[in-house]
Amino acid sequence: MSFLSNLRQRAEPKEEENEGPIDTDEQLNLVNSLRKENEASNRTFKRIFLFFTLSGCLMKAYAILVQILFPWTFLFHMSLYGVVSSYEIIISELLSGLCFLYSSYFLFTPWNETDSIPIPTSAPKKWGLWASIALSFYIGLHWYFVIDGQDIALSTWFGWLSSLVSLFCYYLDKSILQSDTEIMELYSHMYNFKTI
Repeated sequence: MSFLSNLRQRAEPKEEENEGPIDTDEQLNLVNSLRKENEASNRTFKRIFLFFTLSGCLMKAYAILVQILFPWTFLFHMSLYGVVSSYEIIISELLSGLCFLYSSYFLFTPWNETDSIPIPTSAPKKWGLWASIALSFYIGLHWYFVIDGQDIALSTWFGWLSSLVSLFCYYLDKSILQSDTEIMELYSHMYNFKTI
């Protein structure tokens, strides 16, 4: 249930009680409490996803370092020994790591701190995320055909994992903007609940 329908339901008079709609101060307190709850949950979700994206970056950086210092000793690289070159592995890991890194950057949505007005994510930022998703999906597809589809986990590690994380980040950004917009709509329509 959305914030708007929740407030409307609470603002309507109950049949068993002969009370009118809640007054303006109570509406304002209710909307403010919803806004604070929404901001707290948004911060929590962003931190969780930020942890996952930065962890992905660190894993990719570790895999690249291991491949450079101790070639073919990393778990996902062992099965590719003699099939592809070490440079191809490093480039794939690097591109996949950059996709994780861009997902981390995408999670920082700007806000107007003085008015608490949600600002939609800019179009170039969204196109960048879609390009990141496409690139990581292509990397996963490339490795899937390199190994003839014998090891799904390998192609997932190289590309599809970062693609999936990027998609989740896009969904999170869209959900946060929708809830923020609903909160602002509550502020604009708050006085409509008051009887004349």
